[in-house]
Amino acid sequence: MLGETSELRRLDRAFPEPLSHRYEPTFREFLDVSEYFDVARIGAHMFRPTKELGKFRIDDLKRLHALEVNGKDFGTEVMLLVQARALGLPIVAGSDAHHWLQLGVRHTLMHLDEIRMATVVKTIREGLTGFATSPILRCASRPLSR
Repeated sequence: MLGETSELRRLDRAFPEPLSHRYEPTFREFLDVSEYFDVARIGAHMFRPTKELGKFRIDDLKRLHALEVNGKDFGTEVMLLVQARALGLPIVAGSDAHHWLQLGVRHTLMHLDEIRMATVVKTIREGLTGFATSPILRCASRPLSR
């Protein structure tokens, strides 16, 4: 989920109990409630064991605005691209950084005239995004030549 802080706070209060108080709506309830907010709904962990987004109904997945390729989920990129295309969704990236070395491992590419949250949300919702992997990571993953 991506949006202005004020919009995310408003969304938080739109559920029977605030999400910030650990309320866990079903996926469909979350989609239904968030439909009317100015946010980008981004699906993460399409294939990660025990968190598989891919287990949900296709018609619900198509209600997302994008899928995320994650900095921890290497080896699933092609499957994710195939799923995104089948669902008609763009890809954004997230490093899911838990340590400073993980920052920027994956990053979203988008053409913007201005960097404002409203512009970023609009660009994602319009599907005008891509992703890249840090060149440092690509170099580190190659074996040293002797």
